[in-house]
Amino acid sequence: MHLVTSLLLLLGGSTSLVKAWLPTDQSRSLSAFTNGNTTKIRGVNLGSHFIVEPWMAYGEWVNMMGCKDSSGNQYRSEWDCVQGLGQDAANAVFKKHWQTWITEEDISTMVECGLNTIRILVGFWMKEDLVADDEYYPKNNAIEDLQNVCRWATAAGMYIIIDLHGMPGAQQKEQPFTGRWADQPYFYLSDYHSGRAYEFLEWMVEKVHSSDAFSNVGALEIINEPLQLTENGQTAWMVEHYYPSAVDRIRAKEKSLGVAEGDQLHIMMMDDKWDSGGNPTRSLNSTQKQNLLFDDHNYEAYLVRNAASIPDMVSLACSDDRQSSVSPKIVGEWSLMFWQTDNTNSNGTNGTFTPMPAHAAEYSRWFSAQQRRYEELDGWVFWTWKTDAVLRDEEMWSYKKAVDAGIISKDLNEQYNQNPC
Repeated sequence: MHLVTSLLLLLGGSTSLVKAWLPTDQSRSLSAFTNGNTTKIRGVNLGSHFIVEPWMAYGEWVNMMGCKDSSGNQYRSEWDCVQGLGQDAANAVFKKHWQTWITEEDISTMVECGLNTIRILVGFWMKEDLVADDEYYPKNNAIEDLQNVCRWATAAGMYIIIDLHGMPGAQQKEQPFTGRWADQPYFYLSDYHSGRAYEFLEWMVEKVHSSDAFSNVGALEIINEPLQLTENGQTAWMVEHYYPSAVDRIRAKEKSLGVAEGDQLHIMMMDDKWDSGGNPTRSLNSTQKQNLLFDDHNYEAYLVRNAASIPDMVSLACSDDRQSSVSPKIVGEWSLMFWQTDNTNSNGTNGTFTPMPAHAAEYSRWFSAQQRRYEELDGWVFWTWKTDAVLRDEEMWSYKKAVDAGIISKDLNEQYNQNPC
């Protein structure tokens, strides 16, 4: 499935190689975005590709990359690994990882599985001149590897979201997805950190609009999972200052590049259900509200933690309404993860559940229940495409493994039509 040629052409004097679009925007892309005959986003995250999370890539992290101390204990984040290995050694192992974790074959397999979208997670340190002398991040031209992934996905006709996943200073403490096991979220505390975020976003916008490898990038997410359940000065600053400033910097950069208004990237941010400072658009003016896309991360494990059986999990998922006050919106992270006490009970009752492949049909209905709820919105992006074989019950997290186990059909319309709700 390939996008129509018009997506790759310049428009009306614009220098951009991107014709920004959403799959649901029928005037732009309906005829092009037809994997499964749907305009819904059906995608996967490329977790642990450009930002490694050791919990989901333990074997890769410890054995291949050597991100462990002299006692064999794994380093907690990329920062720790680079500091421990030394810059030159870390640069070499990270480069190999970027070239092998997600390959062109993976992209082809995603399309064979009925997927039409990827969300690519990157850290601000991909723009290497933003890294301070006292910071520790891998530096080995990762933008080249990002360009390769986007080129493969574009050739395969996939929609691409680029997500600023790791912020300068870290947006949450003690979270490896920020690239740094920070003792506090420094991002909110200094104009220096937000200034580097704006520079990164401008740089990424220029890359996207100037290379045909990025032709199918339609959205740029300006922060992943900021502080949650807070209405304090940090989240208020983010909503009232960072969001409008980031939007302005992106649009000003696009204007300077000669990008027509209709070709602007969609700017993506967490929605109000993430509960991070209230409605994310409350400080945006009418112009700043144009071409936005919203992200809802919904891990049903928190909803079904007290379920007595897999059918109970399905029922709870069917009742989970993800409608928000903002749109368009996708559920940009979700999984089949749940808490279990052991793997010994064969009937899946009383809070104990068997391994996922043993009850593939039941877990398939749980997937379908979530799929139907998220496709009431504009779609979904599963966390994640692949995990390390060391991870227990990989099918909870790995889309590829769940397909292999018979939990998810390659025909996502068939999967949707199970309709367990």
